[in-house]
Amino acid sequence: MLHVQIAYAVLDAYGWDKAGHNGLAIDLLHDFYDVDYLPVYDRILFTIQPDARRDILIRLLLLNHRILEEEVRAGLWVIL
Repeated sequence: MLHVQIAYAVLDAYGWDKAGHNGLAIDLLHDFYDVDYLPVYDRILFTIQPDARRDILIRLLLLNHRILEEEVRAGLWVIL
């Protein structure tokens, strides 16, 4: 499926497809999951495994904080 290939290409772009300084490699484990962030009557979704989703969100948050720190040091932002 194309969206599975895209998901793994994005992991590769971030370097999260193999273990490194960011932590362990993320295995997306695409399948049908009961996701709690959708309405009760429509929760079954073909998506990545919930732990992989949580790990990706945490890594994106940490990356966002790191980039902000770099931009503040470069004088691009002023934190009040």
